[in-house]
Amino acid sequence: MAVPRIDWTRVLIVCLALLSLAGVLALIGIVLGRFLQTLAVFALGAALAFVARPLVDRLSRLLRRRGLAVAVTAVGCLAATAAFLALVAGPLAADLRDVLEDLPRWQQRAVDALAGLRRWLQSRGIQFDEADLVRQAAGRLQAAVGSLLSSAAVITGRIGAVLAGALAAVVIALYLLLDGPRLRDRFYQALPEPWRRGVAHVERNAADVFGGYLRGQLLLGL
Repeated sequence: MAVPRIDWTRVLIVCLALLSLAGVLALIGIVLGRFLQTLAVFALGAALAFVARPLVDRLSRLLRRRGLAVAVTAVGCLAATAAFLALVAGPLAADLRDVLEDLPRWQQRAVDALAGLRRWLQSRGIQFDEADLVRQAAGRLQAAVGSLLSSAAVITGRIGAVLAGALAAVVIALYLLLDGPRLRDRFYQALPEPWRRGVAHVERNAADVFGGYLRGQLLLGL
């Protein structure tokens, strides 16, 4: 019985194709990793525009100007956000004020507790060096403050990056709300005529399902 011959040329071609595919996927992963934050900002802007589009469409039919409808929607969203922040900031400010007011009382309690501990130890013949304890506490406090300041700087930088990304997402959302219909019309004009009805059907179904999900999650989050 003859042994089948192995086509090593074909095997080599298949291996090279698999290696090329792996290299392309790795390159795509590296590129996406570099631009992941930018893609996330664009995705957030598109999601915001998608959620606000029904309201903008209704206001456009009512006001007969899409730019004015987008402006009214943006002002309403900003007002709602400001009201929410005001409601949240009030209790936080009150708690912080209470903490600052109670700080001297806590300090006095600590001093009294330290004095009581010194008297208790001295009554049992144990020498207690308050100065050494204060120095150790001051050193630990200084280290904790330094760590807190460094962490605060990192957190502040991250908060600034998040705010910048959120602002960019809002700008992208406003652009999509303003020019969304024109971009959609150009997209459909670029499609072949037999495809347009099917693509429009898929778009309507996706808008109903995905839009309902996003708006429901937004309402639950509020």
